[in-house]
Amino acid sequence: MESIIDIMRALRSFSPGESVSENEVADAERELELLFSEEYKQYLIAFGAMDAYSIELTGFTDDEELHVVSATKAAWEYHDHVPRNLYLIEDAAFDGILIWQDSSGNIYESTPSQTPRIIFSSLAEYVKRVK
Repeated sequence: MESIIDIMRALRSFSPGESVSENEVADAERELELLFSEEYKQYLIAFGAMDAYSIELTGFTDDEELHVVSATKAAWEYHDHVPRNLYLIEDAAFDGILIWQDSSGNIYESTPSQTPRIIFSSLAEYVKRVK
């Protein structure tokens, strides 16, 4: 099985950020009062953040709009119908579509008026769609 790291590295125009420690990841989980999926943790530890052709994931970055903690908190504030066990992985920047993940790895899509619905069962599946 191909790892999330290998999948991301194979993306066109892949641009990683800087790796982070397990402690930094744990601190972010505590601040959000939730757990990240194992895949998301692997991604954060390896790259911190990333963007590639048509995808820009939240992570650890100086840009508050892309930092997983500040971006998730901001999205929760404007989307009060989103369960607090979901964290933001991407703002699709189209029609208010937001992409979320839960600790089991499921990927959800929501709009300002729509409750999140599952669209993929893993971050790997979500990322592969842009290849």
